[in-house]
Amino acid sequence: MLAEQTILTGKDTKNVVVLIFNEKPNEMEATLVNIERVVESGAPLGGTKVDVTTSIPAEAMNAYSKCFEGYVGAKITPLALLATQVTKGINYVFFAEMVPVYPDAKAQAMLITVNDMTKEVSFVDLLASKHEVALGYSFTWLKNGLGKPLGEWP
Repeated sequence: MLAEQTILTGKDTKNVVVLIFNEKPNEMEATLVNIERVVESGAPLGGTKVDVTTSIPAEAMNAYSKCFEGYVGAKITPLALLATQVTKGINYVFFAEMVPVYPDAKAQAMLITVNDMTKEVSFVDLLASKHEVALGYSFTWLKNGLGKPLGEWP
Protein backbone atom coordinates (compact mmCIF):
# COMPACT_ATOMS: atom_id res chain seq x y z
CA MET A 1 0.00 0.00 0.00
CA LEU A 2 1.30 3.48 -0.81
CA ALA A 3 1.47 5.87 2.16
CA GLU A 4 2.84 9.25 3.20
CA GLN A 5 5.16 8.91 6.19
CA THR A 6 5.77 11.84 8.55
CA ILE A 7 8.78 11.54 10.83
CA LEU A 8 8.00 13.74 13.83
CA THR A 9 11.17 15.68 14.50
CA GLY A 10 11.83 19.40 14.59
CA LYS A 11 11.43 19.45 10.79
CA ASP A 12 8.57 16.91 10.44
CA THR A 13 10.19 15.17 7.46
CA LYS A 14 7.79 13.54 4.98
CA ASN A 15 8.57 10.52 2.82
CA VAL A 16 6.54 8.25 0.55
CA VAL A 17 6.64 4.60 1.54
CA VAL A 18 5.28 1.29 0.37
CA LEU A 19 3.79 -0.75 3.21
CA ILE A 20 4.23 -4.45 2.49
CA PHE A 21 1.75 -6.81 4.11
CA ASN A 22 1.78 -10.58 4.36
CA GLU A 23 -1.79 -11.55 3.61
CA LYS A 24 -2.83 -15.10 4.46
CA PRO A 25 -5.44 -16.73 2.24
CA ASN A 26 -8.90 -17.10 3.83
CA GLU A 27 -8.01 -14.94 6.84
CA MET A 28 -9.24 -11.44 7.69
CA GLU A 29 -5.91 -10.20 9.05
CA ALA A 30 -2.67 -9.18 7.39
CA THR A 31 0.74 -8.63 8.99
CA LEU A 32 2.94 -5.64 8.20
CA VAL A 33 6.30 -7.11 7.20
CA ASN A 34 8.20 -4.16 5.76
CA ILE A 35 8.15 -0.43 5.08
CA GLU A 36 10.11 0.59 1.95
CA ARG A 37 10.90 4.26 1.30
CA VAL A 38 10.37 5.07 -2.36
CA VAL A 39 10.59 8.90 -2.22
CA GLU A 40 12.54 10.77 0.45
CA SER A 41 12.34 14.44 1.41
CA GLY A 42 15.53 16.25 0.51
CA ALA A 43 17.63 19.08 1.82
CA PRO A 44 16.00 22.54 1.64
CA LEU A 45 17.90 23.89 -1.39
CA GLY A 46 16.72 21.99 -4.48
CA GLY A 47 15.48 19.21 -2.24
CA THR A 48 12.52 16.96 -2.87
CA LYS A 49 9.27 18.24 -1.38
CA VAL A 50 6.87 15.41 -0.54
CA ASP A 51 3.24 16.51 -0.65
CA VAL A 52 1.02 13.61 -1.71
CA THR A 53 -2.23 14.48 -3.47
CA THR A 54 -4.67 12.68 -5.73
CA SER A 55 -5.93 16.11 -6.86
CA ILE A 56 -3.05 16.60 -9.29
CA PRO A 57 -2.39 20.31 -9.95
CA ALA A 58 -2.79 21.62 -13.52
CA GLU A 59 0.90 22.60 -13.88
CA ALA A 60 1.99 19.06 -12.96
CA MET A 61 -0.49 17.51 -15.43
CA ASN A 62 0.67 19.94 -18.15
CA ALA A 63 4.30 18.87 -17.61
CA TYR A 64 3.20 15.21 -17.65
CA SER A 65 1.18 15.65 -20.87
CA LYS A 66 4.03 17.43 -22.70
CA CYS A 67 6.51 14.70 -21.75
CA PHE A 68 4.21 11.93 -22.99
CA GLU A 69 3.08 13.53 -26.28
CA GLY A 70 3.20 10.82 -28.94
CA TYR A 71 4.17 8.09 -26.44
CA VAL A 72 3.09 4.59 -27.47
CA GLY A 73 3.56 1.18 -25.91
CA ALA A 74 1.50 1.51 -22.74
CA LYS A 75 -1.53 3.25 -21.31
CA ILE A 76 -0.31 5.28 -18.32
CA THR A 77 -2.73 6.82 -15.84
CA PRO A 78 -1.34 9.12 -13.13
CA LEU A 79 -3.15 8.43 -9.85
CA ALA A 80 -1.31 10.81 -7.51
CA LEU A 81 1.37 13.49 -7.42
CA LEU A 82 3.85 12.43 -4.74
CA ALA A 83 6.59 15.04 -4.78
CA THR A 84 8.31 17.90 -6.60
CA GLN A 85 11.96 18.86 -6.86
CA VAL A 86 13.43 22.09 -8.16
CA THR A 87 16.35 21.22 -10.45
CA LYS A 88 16.97 22.41 -14.00
CA GLY A 89 13.23 22.92 -14.31
CA ILE A 90 10.92 21.07 -11.93
CA ASN A 91 10.79 17.30 -11.47
CA TYR A 92 7.29 16.00 -10.78
CA VAL A 93 7.07 12.53 -9.20
CA PHE A 94 3.84 10.65 -9.93
CA PHE A 95 2.39 7.36 -8.80
CA ALA A 96 0.81 5.85 -11.91
CA GLU A 97 -0.82 2.72 -13.25
CA MET A 98 0.84 1.46 -16.45
CA VAL A 99 -0.72 -1.19 -18.68
CA PRO A 100 1.37 -2.32 -21.68
CA VAL A 101 -0.60 -2.49 -24.93
CA TYR A 102 -0.53 -6.21 -25.60
CA PRO A 103 -3.21 -8.84 -24.94
CA ASP A 104 -3.69 -9.88 -21.30
CA ALA A 105 -1.09 -7.39 -20.05
CA LYS A 106 -1.11 -6.88 -16.28
CA ALA A 107 -1.15 -3.46 -14.70
CA GLN A 108 2.08 -2.22 -13.20
CA ALA A 109 2.52 0.20 -10.28
CA MET A 110 5.02 2.84 -11.37
CA LEU A 111 6.85 5.85 -9.99
CA ILE A 112 7.20 8.21 -12.94
CA THR A 113 9.32 11.34 -12.79
CA VAL A 114 8.95 14.00 -15.50
CA ASN A 115 10.90 17.24 -15.91
CA ASP A 116 8.94 20.24 -17.18
CA MET A 117 11.97 21.88 -18.83
CA THR A 118 14.06 19.02 -20.27
CA LYS A 119 11.08 16.72 -20.97
CA GLU A 120 13.04 13.81 -19.47
CA VAL A 121 11.04 10.88 -18.08
CA SER A 122 12.12 8.09 -15.73
CA PHE A 123 10.22 4.98 -14.64
CA VAL A 124 10.57 2.86 -11.50
CA ASP A 125 8.45 -0.31 -11.32
CA LEU A 126 7.37 -0.62 -7.69
CA LEU A 127 6.53 -4.29 -8.10
CA ALA A 128 9.77 -5.36 -9.82
CA SER A 129 11.07 -6.71 -6.69
CA LYS A 130 13.96 -5.92 -4.53
CA HIS A 131 11.32 -6.99 -2.00
CA GLU A 132 11.22 -10.54 -0.74
CA VAL A 133 8.26 -12.88 -0.93
CA ALA A 134 7.63 -14.77 2.28
CA LEU A 135 6.61 -18.41 2.28
CA GLY A 136 4.50 -18.37 -0.86
CA TYR A 137 2.17 -15.55 0.17
CA SER A 138 1.52 -12.79 -2.31
CA PHE A 139 1.83 -9.11 -1.57
CA THR A 140 -0.92 -7.08 -3.20
CA TRP A 141 -0.63 -3.43 -4.13
CA LEU A 142 -3.98 -1.83 -3.24
CA LYS A 143 -5.05 0.86 -5.69
CA ASN A 144 -6.36 3.95 -3.90
CA GLY A 145 -6.77 1.89 -0.73
CA LEU A 146 -10.01 0.42 -2.07
CA GLY A 147 -8.86 -3.17 -2.15
CA LYS A 148 -8.65 -3.44 -5.95
CA PRO A 149 -5.39 -5.25 -6.77
CA LEU A 150 -3.10 -3.32 -9.08
CA GLY A 151 -0.41 -5.97 -9.12
CA GLU A 152 1.17 -8.73 -7.10
CA TRP A 153 4.57 -10.04 -6.22
CA PRO A 154 4.52 -13.63 -7.47
